[in-house]
Amino acid sequence: MNGKALASLRSSLLKILTFEGIVRTKHAIGKRILEDILKFDRAEYGQKTIANLAKDLNVSKRDLYRCTQFAEKYPELCLIETQFSWRYIV
Repeated sequence: MNGKALASLRSSLLKILTFEGIVRTKHAIGKRILEDILKFDRAEYGQKTIANLAKDLNVSKRDLYRCTQFAEKYPELCLIETQFSWRYIV
């Protein structure tokens, strides 16, 4: 394998691993939020939790809501096809 092909392969593998890491992280975040919301069994608690987390983590509420939707839709995370972008999963 020549140097150019090897560099291309490394780049592709890095993209796949990065994508998989992002998907697994977002799933874990959504799952944890859902578990905490279910502990208290109150919808208003969930809304406040997401708003407070978004503020504390300096991320959008929308992103956290998408994480929870993702975890609800796929309770058990399995290997996902990596040709999809995040917006196609949720």
